[in-house]
Amino acid sequence: MLSTVLAGKLMGMRHFYLESGSGAKSHVSVQAIEKVKHVIDEFIWVGGGIRQKDEVKLMVEAKVDMIVIGTVLEENPKQLSDLLQGLD
Repeated sequence: MLSTVLAGKLMGMRHFYLESGSGAKSHVSVQAIEKVKHVIDEFIWVGGGIRQKDEVKLMVEAKVDMIVIGTVLEENPKQLSDLLQGLD
């Protein structure tokens, strides 16, 4: 993943989307996010496999710039308020 991110950076990309895939069973690891953030200082989106409030909190704590939540909201749109409740 780091090689792809660095190649994108060299080509002038300023936004990077790290994802596990639509409907993934697990999200991108915090360790992978930290490695990427260590080599670039650009806008990072993370998505795929983020279904629970604790997973949203992990992404917030990892200081990603944008969290993409899709499948879980397609299945239950009312869950958005539960996922965001208590996050600052």
